[in-house]
Amino acid sequence: MHDHIEEMGVHTVRRLDPDEPERHKLLWIKDEIEHIEKEDMGTEAIRGIKLPYMRVHAAIISQSLRKMRNLCFLYVGWPFETSGSYSRRVYEYFTSKYHLPNSLQFLHWKGYPFRYLPKTFQGDNLVEMEIPESHKLWKGGGKKAFRRSGIIAFKDDKDIMVGEKISEELPKAIKESKFYMVIFSKKFADSYWCLNELVEILKICQNPEEEEKRAFYPVFYDVKPSEVREQKGPVGEAFSVHSENEAAGRWREAMEKAANLEGWELTKTADGHEVQFIEKIIHNISQKPYLANFSVNKNLVGMTTRVEKLLLSLQVGFDDIRMLGITGLGGVGNTTLASVVFNRIANQFDGKSFVENVRERSKDPKGLHDMQQQVLTSVFGDPKIRVSSDVEGRNMMKRRMPNIKVLVVLDDVNDVKQLEALAEPSWFRPGSRIIITSRDTQVLVAHGVESHNIHDVGTLSDEDAIRLLSRHAFGTESPTQGYEELSEKVVRYAAGLPLTIKTLSSSLGAQSTDVWEDAIKELKEIPWDDTLKILKISYDALREHQKDIFLHVACLLKGERKKNIIRILESLGFHAQIGLSVLEQRSLITFRHDSHYDEDDYKRLGMHDHIEEMGMHIVRSLHPDEPQQHKLLWINDEIEDIIEKDMGTEVIRGIKLSYLRLPPAKVLHSLRKMSGLFSSRRVVKLCNISI
Repeated sequence: MHDHIEEMGVHTVRRLDPDEPERHKLLWIKDEIEHIEKEDMGTEAIRGIKLPYMRVHAAIISQSLRKMRNLCFLYVGWPFETSGSYSRRVYEYFTSKYHLPNSLQFLHWKGYPFRYLPKTFQGDNLVEMEIPESHKLWKGGGKKAFRRSGIIAFKDDKDIMVGEKISEELPKAIKESKFYMVIFSKKFADSYWCLNELVEILKICQNPEEEEKRAFYPVFYDVKPSEVREQKGPVGEAFSVHSENEAAGRWREAMEKAANLEGWELTKTADGHEVQFIEKIIHNISQKPYLANFSVNKNLVGMTTRVEKLLLSLQVGFDDIRMLGITGLGGVGNTTLASVVFNRIANQFDGKSFVENVRERSKDPKGLHDMQQQVLTSVFGDPKIRVSSDVEGRNMMKRRMPNIKVLVVLDDVNDVKQLEALAEPSWFRPGSRIIITSRDTQVLVAHGVESHNIHDVGTLSDEDAIRLLSRHAFGTESPTQGYEELSEKVVRYAAGLPLTIKTLSSSLGAQSTDVWEDAIKELKEIPWDDTLKILKISYDALREHQKDIFLHVACLLKGERKKNIIRILESLGFHAQIGLSVLEQRSLITFRHDSHYDEDDYKRLGMHDHIEEMGMHIVRSLHPDEPQQHKLLWINDEIEDIIEKDMGTEVIRGIKLSYLRLPPAKVLHSLRKMSGLFSSRRVVKLCNISI
């Protein structure tokens, strides 16, 4: 902070009572603080104190602090000496007579041992506490190594989020832990907080009524199990301060039980090498089933079979570098499926990263190297890694990735250049797995993903669709009474697309049946905006001639045989084979076998209903109330109105007329004005109509 900015803040605090520092809500001038402490002038006005060092006895501070009932911030930088024979007397004084205001929210006291917190101090309002006596096992890379492996540990203070009360969050953290690892050191037993936590943990582990059984692992860092079990040596010396405490018996029993359990002892593991000791612990715990996240959001349906199929393809544990592709329509659940699989297997890798929205983020000039930085920081657990360019990012990944077995998910990729910058197969160590989601199969193939490792995420079955709708609309497994038929109509409209089902059911759930009926009528004519925006991404990525092919297919040719579609499109001057191939790769169309023919030419073109509606909406959006200005026509009533009123225009390039209630001569007369139909051999598709 600039000096003048700092001076402005100082002046703001002091200006109301310049000669009465005890009335200032913030204190930071050493002489003023010492004077207030000596003269016992503390007041309720004081909210924060910062004292880098001082010459006043701790007892005087304690007495003065009693009057500062609203003190929220206390920073004391002078060392707190507790060594030698003096230590016992200091402990007795500070735990029984010393006072800290319970209003404190931030407490930092250099050298103030955690075990010396006064018994009267409840800490109900603490959101951050820095009073060192953290064991050195957690210093350096130890804790980072645990976090990198998906093992998130709580350590009394630092892992409680800012804004949360420590007294409330510690029991909650203990209760919600999947397993317990207690590190016994020479100083462990002199902290009554640590001893109480040990009692609470063992109580949970040994409670037969607990639904979820949790494992307990003792780690003997610089002590022997026998010293913990019998409170001998340095453990006994540390525990001696509790000899007259009424809870001493309970604490002794807890330490004895803990020391009898199987755990890890540093002196007998990895020849006492600390880094290898930590790695061994991580490796053992990472293999346990409770560390994997098997949970799936309760509102997801139809996932189990898909997940198991992907797991079979991934073959985690095999010593190869494997890439797996997930493809399908926008909104069908590509990202959801990838995230479920990621959570399921992430603990089996040394490093992991899930990069979302690759397509969208790549539009930013810095997008690629920002994503490279995300992968590196996530995989290596180092937030200090910085990538300033795409080239630097590639070099860093090429240099560092071979050192570690990783799981990387790249979500919504639409260009092979993105994969070249983020996941070149040669960068990775054998055993690594790369999962890529994309709406374009060709992108996956171009990057070397083998065809048998590309999984197309299909739409939901009718049964799963009803279940999904019911969960989002009614919070049940089936529709509420009176909504059964309405639910079926919505599901038919959604055609198995999870995104559409969730969007519709979430908005309709609490509404009356009349509202449902109105919505269904409207949905038949107007595409659902949220779904349309997502599906249109695939359309926008097409080249202009591919967009033309798509619009003709969506509005005029859905359901036709492949052979006929190719003939029609080629007669219009399109490169039909490659164009249809692109649309299929982008998950915009499918070709399914005709029930009577197996040949490829006789496959019929399929298209998701919402994809079809998107195409129709694109054609109609420019002139929604002037169908004679649409280049493609397929709605019978509009076509007949144009013909009857002789409103044909040169804009019209294609017509699909399913039935006709007008005289054929009238039709032919009106068609003469639609010169665009014939100028380039355009499509006039008259179904079951004799002229």
